[in-house]
Amino acid sequence: MDPPPGFNVKAILKAKTVREFDSAGTAPQFGFKSVEDYYISASTKGHVHKFPIPVFSLNAEDDPMSPGKCLC
Repeated sequence: MDPPPGFNVKAILKAKTVREFDSAGTAPQFGFKSVEDYYISASTKGHVHKFPIPVFSLNAEDDPMSPGKCLC
């Protein structure tokens, strides 16, 4: 089976950041136009008010999966 269009195995193996990995692998694998498109789709920004119960979220400032600055 061929990889999805835009899927770059060499770039995935060279990735040094989550963003580089997502740009080379995750976004194209799931049909997103770009890594930015993928991140917008995966974000809770603009949707937190829809949560049916109160939510407390805590993460480390240096967490590579979630930025230290709130983008809410």
